[in-house]
Amino acid sequence: MSKRVLEFLTSRAADGATDSEIQETLNLPGNTERPRRRWLVENGFVCDSGEARPTPSGCKATVWVVTGKQLDP
Repeated sequence: MSKRVLEFLTSRAADGATDSEIQETLNLPGNTERPRRRWLVENGFVCDSGEARPTPSGCKATVWVVTGKQLDP
């Protein structure tokens, strides 16, 4: 599942994605997506872009981007 999240963020390149965008596109509930994205952050595959975008509810959300580090096959 982490691989799917990383592949999606890689496809978004510099635009990155918020958790809600990842969840919507990959059809994942938040309690499935967030732990995978967090693991990717903790292991250096994904980082905070320093940007924020509004969520569907209007709150500001972190935009996540890839670091370039690759998962081992």
